[in-house]
Amino acid sequence: MPAFFGDLSPEAPRFTPPSSDLLIFIGPESGFSDEEIALLQGPLKGTGIRLNPNTLRAETAAICALSLVSN
Repeated sequence: MPAFFGDLSPEAPRFTPPSSDLLIFIGPESGFSDEEIALLQGPLKGTGIRLNPNTLRAETAAICALSLVSN
């Protein structure tokens, strides 16, 4: 199952949801720590993505992600 996590890096691609089941990890507004990113990219094989050009609050990011997946 593809996994994605919110990445504050300007190089992170915009999120395009796959047509299959997926996991989305929403982190704090300050971004995930280096250790958390290593875990998300390593064993979980997660891809860092951007939901919006602006940094979203955690609760707003979750609603935005659900909105993008439901379309």
